[in-house]
Amino acid sequence: RAIERLETALQRYGDRNDVDSATIDFLLGDTYRKSVAQLDKAIRETQDAERVEALVVERNRRLQRAQECFDDVLTRLDSFPPESLTDLERVRLRNALFYRAHAAFDRGDYELAIDYYDQAARRCVNDPASLIALVQIVNARCELGQFDEARIANRHARDQLKRLPDEAFANDPALPMTRKQWEDWLRWTGELDAQTKP
Repeated sequence: RAIERLETALQRYGDRNDVDSATIDFLLGDTYRKSVAQLDKAIRETQDAERVEALVVERNRRLQRAQECFDDVLTRLDSFPPESLTDLERVRLRNALFYRAHAAFDRGDYELAIDYYDQAARRCVNDPASLIALVQIVNARCELGQFDEARIANRHARDQLKRLPDEAFANDPALPMTRKQWEDWLRWTGELDAQTKP
């Protein structure tokens, strides 16, 4: 129902280039993105092969639509001077960068996901969230079997962690890990790289 109502709102007001349209785009993209969890559950629980195939098609359609919505958020909000955006609008802009990349990754479009995560990391270079993008680049490279590139990306993530000040981690409670946890994770993956390196 939320998707239907937001799609209707976007049809009515989406031709305007303003923050309200960007808000509708963001909420719609986020709703599509979150609705995929229900489809994933149905896919796991369904025995019928045809039903599974239909669910997978719908899952990928929703992820594609989410990605398009987040693209529109970025286009709309980037058209305004950064200083004119509210704190909430800046958070939505940042999140749209990451959610767009997540949607591409979850659809299995790893090359596009790498490009989107790279854009997110570059635009959020002073934000610890950039580490999420860099780690996802490692994961996407591994999915593509590009292990040398994955090792390089892992080193890039470790270098980025060193550049970030400690206070950057204290200012964002939404981050999934503390600085110490990031250090441990990147060290462990680095050690694993050394063990698997031919």
